[in-house]
Amino acid sequence: MRKSGPENVQYVDQFYLRPPSITFSEKLNLYLGKHTFHLIHMPGHSPYQIAVYIPEEKVVMTSDNIICRLQPGLHQALPYHWLESLDRLAALGDNKLIPGHGSICDVGYIPEMKAIISDWTNAVKTAIENGMSLEEAKKTISFADRYPMEEGHPLTMEQVQHENITRLYEVLKQ
Repeated sequence: MRKSGPENVQYVDQFYLRPPSITFSEKLNLYLGKHTFHLIHMPGHSPYQIAVYIPEEKVVMTSDNIICRLQPGLHQALPYHWLESLDRLAALGDNKLIPGHGSICDVGYIPEMKAIISDWTNAVKTAIENGMSLEEAKKTISFADRYPMEEGHPLTMEQVQHENITRLYEVLKQ
């Protein structure tokens, strides 16, 4: 909270989790008028990502599994699940994608997003295979030149890069 929303620290004492009244594990369909909202569990950016597909509008709200042409944060990532979820998003058809961050795009962006996740994963995997420590990997690996940080993001490029490497190192060392 102090990093990502310091202006909200004053509300921490008033915060409480409200348990959901509706839950699902894989899919949930909601119907509103002439529209169907398919809520689909698609782990990747985090274990709990959900895509909302509205077939009548040919639109998918992707959560953070799509970050369009901005530096992605992988601090909770499940990289191999992420790649599978991107394939599942593509399988929904020719839709507009409303990303968690960045500009609206279409399914044509999915290969680029997959390449980003694969490149990050492969770089950290190679570092581990070459016997690099986490600290050495943080000094060596960078994709800062690929995409900029989102304007107004509370973390620096270096912080995001280090968080990405730390998470992938943790996941891939298992």
